[in-house]
Amino acid sequence: MSEDVENDFIDFKKFKHQRKYRCLCNCMHIKNGAFIMSLWAALMVFLNITVKIIGFTETDWNWMLLFLITDGISILSLIYGIKTEKPALIQPFVVLSLLTIPLLILLVMFFTTAIYDQESFAGHYIETEFTRKYLKNFQKYTSTDIKLQIKLSAIGYVIFLSTTALLHLWFSWIFFKCASYYRDCEEFLSNIKNKTTNLF
Repeated sequence: MSEDVENDFIDFKKFKHQRKYRCLCNCMHIKNGAFIMSLWAALMVFLNITVKIIGFTETDWNWMLLFLITDGISILSLIYGIKTEKPALIQPFVVLSLLTIPLLILLVMFFTTAIYDQESFAGHYIETEFTRKYLKNFQKYTSTDIKLQIKLSAIGYVIFLSTTALLHLWFSWIFFKCASYYRDCEEFLSNIKNKTTNLF
C-alpha cells in the first residue's frame, strides 16, 4: 500500500514536468516563466510611476492613478498567486490584460489613420499633442515637414501599441497556462488523496 502511494508521488513528479507545462520555447517550466514575466510586469508599472513623477508624461494624475492602482493590485495578486500556487489569484491580471488588448487595438486603428491621412483627427491629435511640444522653432517647418513628422510619429505609435498588445496577449496566455497547471496539480493530488482514502 505504501508502495502504491510512493508510486503515485513519483507519477506526480513526472506529471509536473510534462512538456505541456513548459514555456519560452520549452526553455523553462511554466511556473518559473510566469514568475519572471510577473516581475517584468511589476517593473513596467514601477517605470510608469517613475515617468509620471519625473514629468515625462502629461497624462492627468486622476487617470494615471486609476490605472496604476488597478495594475498594481492585479500584479501583486498575480505574484502572490504564482508563489502560493493559487490559480484564482492569477485571474485578475489575465482579465485586466484581456480588457486592455481591445483598447490597444482601437488605438492602433486610430493612429493608423494618421499614417495615410495626416489631416485626419488622429493626425491633428499628434500635431497638437506631440509636434508642437517637442519640435523647436515650430514656425520654421513647412507643411510637408509637419506632415512627415506626423506620419513618422504615427508609425512609431502603431509599432509601439501593436507590440504592447502582442505582449499582453502572450503574457495572458502564459499566466492562463500557469493557472491551468496549478489546477491540474490540485486535481492530480486530489485523486491521489481519494485513492489513498479508499484503500483504508
